[in-house]
Amino acid sequence: MMSKDIIITAGGLGRRLWPVSTDLKPKQFMSLEGDISFLQSTILRAQKLYNDGYIIVVSRHDLHGICQEQIQELTELLSPDRRQNLLDRLILVLEPFANGTASSTLLAMHCLNHLRKENSSILLLPSDHIIGPFEYFEQDVKKAFMLSPKNKIVCYGIEPMYPATNYGYIEMGNQLEINEVVYEDVYLVPSFQEKPELERAKIFLEENKYLWNTAIYTFSRSLMFDEYKKYQKKIFDNFEMLPRDFCKIDTVGDIKTVFPSTLLEKIFNISPNISFDFGITTHTTNACVIKSIFSWEDVGNWDSFSSLFTPPTEKIVEIEGKNNFIYSDIPVALCGVENLSVIIKNGEALILQKGRGELVKDAFNVLKNQSGDE
Repeated sequence: MMSKDIIITAGGLGRRLWPVSTDLKPKQFMSLEGDISFLQSTILRAQKLYNDGYIIVVSRHDLHGICQEQIQELTELLSPDRRQNLLDRLILVLEPFANGTASSTLLAMHCLNHLRKENSSILLLPSDHIIGPFEYFEQDVKKAFMLSPKNKIVCYGIEPMYPATNYGYIEMGNQLEINEVVYEDVYLVPSFQEKPELERAKIFLEENKYLWNTAIYTFSRSLMFDEYKKYQKKIFDNFEMLPRDFCKIDTVGDIKTVFPSTLLEKIFNISPNISFDFGITTHTTNACVIKSIFSWEDVGNWDSFSSLFTPPTEKIVEIEGKNNFIYSDIPVALCGVENLSVIIKNGEALILQKGRGELVKDAFNVLKNQSGDE
């Protein structure tokens, strides 16, 4: 039985939720209605899955302070036994800067190489998803950990409820069969499809053979090193420059932390900025997908956020308006308008037509260029 480790990627910029999500407090540190943050929820979910195995949280060096603060806050909510269990298992690994989840994931895997001599199965989790009920998720993770030693990259797919244009899709092929054993609700993956236009998303829904891609994966560490060598050789070769003992662990306020070295910064500078999905999973021939039944939301933009969050109505006025979402720290009045999202935070304002959440990142980039920010 292989050891089971968990990697949580928490260095994203979250610009589709600007202006609430900022470079120094991106969406993984946000919460819904005063609850614990998305990152804190993900760490709790990871701890609850298994009592052993490492939990590697990978984030940017400039987010060290807020990561430290949120992990510390979380440990204070736990019983003494659970607190100690989490402090024993969790390692905060800091990247020099954001360079895509392909680099983040490989960095965490090299840390695990330092920590473990033997191979292990890995659950790769984004830090900003809402998942439930836990029992259904746990059931699928157990199934995936059983499959990962069989040289499979296990994906988790959700049956589409509507023609979503802000999710990637996974095509379901034949049911998975290994050594004459047929695995229920697990399918081979002929292809991964990127976020589609609306008409194509409608076709995916009608064909009934595509699932939403949760970007959650389970795989063996040894297989994934082979996949990097095959599909992202430049990144693989760059990281091979790291000495095996590079993963020097410091303890900062009870939290085990790995700080980036000068060599790691050089490696990040010469490595392509690419996501794990684009870099690895869209190329692999070893993928299978579990048709999952847990509920899932990646809170990817203001359209999804507004469906989950009920903002306070104080100092909000609507006259002859309907179906508007207002999230503001100053008074707002809307008159005679429909289907708008109005977000005013941190001294910045966003007025967005509902259903066009994908435009926010572009708007942020234009404003950033106009202001001359680096």
